[in-house]
Amino acid sequence: VANLTGVENLFEVRILERNPARGTLTCDAGGCRLEIPYGDWPLDRPLRVGLRSGDILLAVSPPEGLSAQNILPGRIQRIDSADYEVSVEVDCGKIFDVTLTRSAVETLQLRLGREVWLIFKAHSCHVLRT
Repeated sequence: VANLTGVENLFEVRILERNPARGTLTCDAGGCRLEIPYGDWPLDRPLRVGLRSGDILLAVSPPEGLSAQNILPGRIQRIDSADYEVSVEVDCGKIFDVTLTRSAVETLQLRLGREVWLIFKAHSCHVLRT
């Protein structure tokens, strides 16, 4: 299902905290914490969460004043160009695949080892299986 829907990032997570007033669940992805949309999922079973690589924004300085619930620091591990897109692999405690344009890579002066911040909304995370 993940391949058919174009979800490049798959994580098994455990719920750490329910935040119904905020509309999120705080989850441990085994190396980083993720905020995902609130749901009445069982606490005793892991969830599989998917995130499209194109739904992730990348910043070269710590972002402030955003509505996005997920802001993760990391380092670039790999940069691969294919046609008009660039795939960037970022280690945030877990490996994330991020898809960018060539223009974005040039503008941000991305290179291997550079510290970056990944930014994505809780609603960009999709529970695929419990």
